[in-house]
Amino acid sequence: MVYVYEGIEPEAPEGKRHRLIHPHYFCGVYDGKDNDKLWREVYDYLDETYDLTKGKKVFLNADGGSWIQGAKRRLHGLTRVLDEFHLN
Repeated sequence: MVYVYEGIEPEAPEGKRHRLIHPHYFCGVYDGKDNDKLWREVYDYLDETYDLTKGKKVFLNADGGSWIQGAKRRLHGLTRVLDEFHLN
C-alpha cells in the first residue's frame, strides 16, 4: 500500500491524534515486474495532481524494503525518511 498526502493536521483543537491532508491511496499486489506498474501509477497521479516542475519536495516514508527501491527509479528527487516506528 502506498499513500500520498500533503501533510497532517490535528483531528481536534486539543487532541493528540492527527489526520492526513488530501490522502490518495494505491493498493494491490505488485509482484516482481509489476512493482514498476505501481510506481508508474503513483508517478502519474503526482504528475496529474501537482506541478512537479515547481521544485516541490517529495518525501518517502518507508521501511527500506526492496519493493521501495522501485520508487527511486521512477520518482526522482525523493527524500527518504524513516518514521518513528521503523527508526526504533
